[in-house]
Amino acid sequence: MTRLLLIDDAPSFRMSLVALLEDEGFEVDEADSHETALARLDHARYDGVLLDVNLCKQNGLELVLPIRERCPGAAIVVLSGSPIGAADASEVDAALLKTESFADVLATLRRVLHGAG
Repeated sequence: MTRLLLIDDAPSFRMSLVALLEDEGFEVDEADSHETALARLDHARYDGVLLDVNLCKQNGLELVLPIRERCPGAAIVVLSGSPIGAADASEVDAALLKTESFADVLATLRRVLHGAG
């Protein structure tokens, strides 16, 4: 089973996305802050990470390097309420707007996971 970490500080968004992903057969852990995400990354290995850019008034992109160090090979998909810059997008495997349909999120996630594996 593919294991994912969803890092987002919006409980309702997390709950909805976790339910949808689990329905598609993914095992999903959640984190709502940098600290929680780092703790999860220290104790588990993930195939992919879904990362919110605006995380608890912190820049979620600051987690990209720690994710790469702790889970080499994990696909990172950034989720944002607004488009991110090209330089930031180049550091991750994919960048999506939170307004994308779940079908688009799922297709992107499957594409980057296949490429990462």
